[in-house]
Amino acid sequence: MERIGEHEYVLVMSERGKSWLIKAEKDKKFQTHISTIDMNDILGAAYGSHIYSGGHYVLLRPTLEDLIMRYRRGTQIVYSKDAGYILIRLDLRDGKKVLEMGTGSGAMSSYLASAVSSSGRVLSYEIRDDFMPIAKRNLEMSGLLRYVELRDIKVQPVPDDESCDSAFVDLGDPWEHVGEVYRAVRPSAPVSFLIPTINQAERLSTALTLGGFGMMDTVEIMIRKMNIAEGKSRPSVFMSGHTAYLMFAKKLV
Repeated sequence: MERIGEHEYVLVMSERGKSWLIKAEKDKKFQTHISTIDMNDILGAAYGSHIYSGGHYVLLRPTLEDLIMRYRRGTQIVYSKDAGYILIRLDLRDGKKVLEMGTGSGAMSSYLASAVSSSGRVLSYEIRDDFMPIAKRNLEMSGLLRYVELRDIKVQPVPDDESCDSAFVDLGDPWEHVGEVYRAVRPSAPVSFLIPTINQAERLSTALTLGGFGMMDTVEIMIRKMNIAEGKSRPSVFMSGHTAYLMFAKKLV
């Protein structure tokens, strides 16, 4: 049975489903609206176990999504409903080398790094100096920084040796970077772009066609949760609707 050690992150959940991400540290306390949690009650407890620390809680090991949803944000992040589909379409697995343009807060960097670890690499480029420390801190929090090379695009140019197995681009003007992506990825490599508006998608589609890419398709992913209770199950009133358009293509020669 795995026990919680000092400095490990723990997802602490109340009886009503409210949760908090806590870094377990000896002799420290954490305040919730229910009680003050003594972290000494957490240390040494088993993941999945129940504790009483001024209130009843369940201790869970946080998933990557749990961590990412609690990242410090300098920008909008890529949500799991989009990230999962992107990872599949980019054919990512251990040992792959992937180009990312637009590090932002490091959410997608984390998903990419998790997919290509432990022998792969993410080359992540950002133009905003103020985003880099945020992304680095977040990647350290999830333990994935060692698989990511954070690069300043103003200083380090994107590789032009066709060494990357795939690419993900999340920039406001992706059509301006189609040439860089083309030169960075191997022939037939899959590439993905995240675009907020349909007008941007149209402009990018034209640039990709002119820039040597084919097999293009664009999707939008929505999730509707179900409220399940015996005799009264129904769709949730609220749903996770539009976040972005996802455009995919492959490099042709």
